[in-house]
Amino acid sequence: MTAVLEPPAGGGDQVDWERVREEYGVTFPADYRSFVETYGGGVIDDYIGISTPPVEGSVYGHLLGEGPFVSGQRHPEGCPYYPDPGGILLWGYSTHGDDAYWHCTSEDPDEWTVLIWRRQVPSLEETWYPFDGGMVELLLASIRDGRPSPFSAPSVPSPRSVFTSWRDE
Repeated sequence: MTAVLEPPAGGGDQVDWERVREEYGVTFPADYRSFVETYGGGVIDDYIGISTPPVEGSVYGHLLGEGPFVSGQRHPEGCPYYPDPGGILLWGYSTHGDDAYWHCTSEDPDEWTVLIWRRQVPSLEETWYPFDGGMVELLLASIRDGRPSPFSAPSVPSPRSVFTSWRDE
């Protein structure tokens, strides 16, 4: 990931992953934990936002907080929400109103795939977009030239994508 997206100068977020697991009952995929430690919460190309577990001072540290993004009030149709079996767990969003979830279909979080809830599509059948890969794979697919965006509105390809940390906003 660092070959195509430079980490912020201030580094990533320090998260006590064991405490998060004990307090919230969730173990996150290894690629996500590595991303958070390298980049932290923030936004790629002012288009894709990445949330984190609570981090003091971060506006992106709401991944496990209260509200419609976690409780399932935002998308009442479709998949159940984590921790229900086969549930979904929000980790990111696009500035066009799409949401990125893990589809928690395995006990092993490294086997979770990604589902995108796409706001701006022509039909309900196209609302949920399954991505056969993890969070970092989805981010790479979204920022590289020549690959279709899994989000409902394509991002504008840039010569070099930029990650903006919450510390730099």
